[in-house]
Amino acid sequence: MFLQKNSHILMDKTIQIFDQAIIDSIDNYNSKNEETLEIMRREIVKVSTPLVPVREFVNVLPLIGEITEGHTENIYNHVIPMIKEQSISTIILDFSGVYRLNNEVIERCFNIASSLELLGIEPIITGVRSDLASMVIRFGHNIRSYRIYRNVHEALNALDF
Repeated sequence: MFLQKNSHILMDKTIQIFDQAIIDSIDNYNSKNEETLEIMRREIVKVSTPLVPVREFVNVLPLIGEITEGHTENIYNHVIPMIKEQSISTIILDFSGVYRLNNEVIERCFNIASSLELLGIEPIITGVRSDLASMVIRFGHNIRSYRIYRNVHEALNALDF
């Protein structure tokens, strides 16, 4: 009887230890997986906001896909300092590849354009579709101070002196 009771206790403790080991392994795997996914998300954001040189001192910043807060943070934290380091005088912010924005992100995009102006860099806006244009107007953003063109080609033609 004593041996049988002790063997049940021992078996219960062994099961508890194995259960905890499995739970810890799963938690560790999920944690590592989440860290990897976060690194991948940051990399995707970085490659979806490339800085493309098209002429001396002129680059295009094509905005691609669904622009999120992460995209605009990447522009603030990485792209704008890179623009300043490279002595770029004009940035064409191309919205042709954008398929979804919300008001907060539109606000941040205009803040990016204002930040560029404060640094002495001229922002030119291209590729604004009608749905995006109506959204910008609906939310009352002032776009009169920016040079705006239908596409990058027209903007580059306008820059020919």
